[in-house]
Amino acid sequence: MSSFELEPPSYLSVGTAARLIPGESTGVGKTRERRALSALLAAFTAVDEYGSGFLSEISAPSSKNAKIECFTEIVFGEGDDTTSRPDGLITVSTGRSVWRAIIEAKIGSEKLDKEQVERYLRLARYHGVDAVITISNELVPSPIQSPIRVNGQLTRSVNLFHWSWASLFTEALLQAKYKGIKDPDQAYILQQLVLFLDDDSSGVSSYRQMPASWKTICTNIRSDLPLRQDRELAEDVVSSWFELVRSLSLKLSIAVGKNVAVYLPRKYRNNQGLLQNDTLKTLMDELYLDAEFDIPDAASRLYIWANLNARALTVSMSVQAPSDRNRSSACVTWLRNQLSECTNETAKIKAHYRRAREPKTATLGEIREDRNILSLNDASSLPTRFEIEMTSTSISNFSKPRGVVQDAQKLVKEFYKEIGQHLNKWTPQAPKIIKSDNNEEDTESHSDRMTI
Repeated sequence: MSSFELEPPSYLSVGTAARLIPGESTGVGKTRERRALSALLAAFTAVDEYGSGFLSEISAPSSKNAKIECFTEIVFGEGDDTTSRPDGLITVSTGRSVWRAIIEAKIGSEKLDKEQVERYLRLARYHGVDAVITISNELVPSPIQSPIRVNGQLTRSVNLFHWSWASLFTEALLQAKYKGIKDPDQAYILQQLVLFLDDDSSGVSSYRQMPASWKTICTNIRSDLPLRQDRELAEDVVSSWFELVRSLSLKLSIAVGKNVAVYLPRKYRNNQGLLQNDTLKTLMDELYLDAEFDIPDAASRLYIWANLNARALTVSMSVQAPSDRNRSSACVTWLRNQLSECTNETAKIKAHYRRAREPKTATLGEIREDRNILSLNDASSLPTRFEIEMTSTSISNFSKPRGVVQDAQKLVKEFYKEIGQHLNKWTPQAPKIIKSDNNEEDTESHSDRMTI
């Protein structure tokens, strides 16, 4: 063992410290997997902001004094199972306690294996390991979600988390290019990780297409066939929709240079089954799928809606209308001025009114010609909010597994570039000094008399 080699913990009979430049391993696929994981875990230990950032998301200790150590191809030395060889182990030591997580990684087109993950959950429970973290090209809305469904009893005492290679790459890119790493040596290491993961030979890939079940579902809907008989296909589509949504958030993160998260209502954040079931019910009953994105400092969340019945993708944002104007046309002017650089005149503007059942709708081109077009008969009635949306025009692409992904990626980026980044929230103006009929001296002397 080299003098630079980190000693594995005593409870491991086999384990190698994660290396930025790992040695070879047997098997082409295994070599690629091991090299990617070793480089990743080495960056976790070497680049403070990178490793601690990901680990803090899954409630691992994140204090300044926390020490991260990572090992690959480990074997526990005691217990009933001394033959299983998880891909890695992360330990976070704070002096008072040690947090540990077993790593199971897949690369390329390899999918996570339910039985293998459950075996590692049992192994973690036996050895008092806090968590099992899976890594693959499969995408999920958040780290607390998993691409696979495991026995719920196994996650009562051991947490199960998931990182996609795409999310690991995106965060490395954001930190190296936009957020900045304080230490220049650490910055260089992270830049090299980005270059490695971005290379086609690494096995890291982005989300490119929906499954074949997407086309089948779309075809059946066009033929007015009920989705009840296609439940398994619908479940597959829902899982793939979650992957598409997460990939859109990662691509938007890179585009804006900040972390864009998939928004999940509170009831879903720790209940993946409920999210899956509710989304499936929406698809089967209402024939649509949707999602929201949290963009830092944006005027509102960005909403995407896939209407399978109309074969259309729509992206939108909403802003509160000004309440300090005298006429609705003045509110429209306020919004129109924000969209002066938008070149898409077919973008729809919806003005919502408190007592109107349906919003007044017009295109951006129409409100540029006539700012009164969104007014009610009573022009003094003010809108409460504006909704701005763009819809994909390529209906033929919608049912194509690759086409719908390409259209979604293009539409989200175009909408935010043309509209989203220019929108500002309305804020009321600060109150002004009330003008008095008396002159300024009288006002000041009156103020002096009233001051105690």
